Amino acid sequence: VEVKGAPAAGEFKPESQTVTYVYQQQGTVTVRYVDTDDKELAEPITLTGGVNEPYQTEPEEISGYKFVEVKGAPATGEFKPESQTVTYVYQQQGTVTVRYVDTEDKELAKPITLTGGVNEPYQTEPEEISGYKFVEVKGAPAAGEFKAESQTVTYVYQQQGTVTVRYVDTEDKELAKPITLTGGVNEPYQTEPKEISGYKFVEVKGAPAAGEFKAESQTVTYVYQQQGTVTVRYVDTEDKELAKPITLTGGVNEPYQTEPKEISGYKFVEVKGAPATGEFKPESQTVTYVYQQQGTVTVRYVDMDDKELAKPITLTGGVNEPYDTAQKEFSGYKFVEVKGGGTSHRRV
Repeated sequence: VEVKGAPAAGEFKPESQTVTYVYQQQGTVTVRYVDTDDKELAEPITLTGGVNEPYQTEPEEISGYKFVEVKGAPATGEFKPESQTVTYVYQQQGTVTVRYVDTEDKELAKPITLTGGVNEPYQTEPEEISGYKFVEVKGAPAAGEFKAESQTVTYVYQQQGTVTVRYVDTEDKELAKPITLTGGVNEPYQTEPKEISGYKFVEVKGAPAAGEFKAESQTVTYVYQQQGTVTVRYVDTEDKELAKPITLTGGVNEPYQTEPKEISGYKFVEVKGAPATGEFKPESQTVTYVYQQQGTVTVRYVDMDDKELAKPITLTGGVNEPYDTAQKEFSGYKFVEVKGGGTSHRRV
């Protein structure tokens, strides 16, 4: 590295001269790039320098591999008389691409790529995608190990359709809370009317009661008509029931019709309450048919031996109402008395 004393080239002199060649001991550092099995991934390089002088090494970028550690001599240090080796160790990397597609393999979200050491575990999960439902995983498993070759996890989603079911009256006023059905597009759906007190189902509007889910939202509307009731009573003048009441039901504002019944021993006299004919209303109505109890008086015409002289006649009238009878003239007979009714009237 240098010459000391007399110059390396010159002239002889009377006095003795000394040319001294001074040398610096050299050290070598070999830099290796290997995988975890010590297999070389790149050509080694050798650095040379004076003992005790510094050296500097760096890892290289190696496609498909990730630097994990340095073995042997340190990455930076000083040359030594003995040879040194710096070993950069790399782990082989695997990639897992995660795709999100519909049943036609159309991408629904941007794919993501996971990278990790071969044989190390990976984990993937489905994403929430509006309007779609996750149905299956295809390709590589959702969770597994990275491999030397690239892998692809494909999350498959089915497009979802919604059917809203409404329950309204004829004025489109909601009678019950709507419900929403969700299902895969082209899959069947089924709806049914509800029992709603005071209302009668009359028709379906909008989407059909049963059909298939579609990409666009659908609405099934069940329409109900408000129902009114008319109770028909049959009573005597003391409001005592003479026959079992009947109840008529019909749509509000629709007509109703009632009639009196024939009740043995009673005569219809009037209607009270709601009219005999009218329209159903939201509130309950009562039609009351009032009857008067009837009494009968049979009038007989007989001789002294109780032999009939003429056909009896029967009088009918309301209980406690007056009745009147009269004697008849019979040829060859003379009226003598009235019998029955707890009294006897003799003509003198």
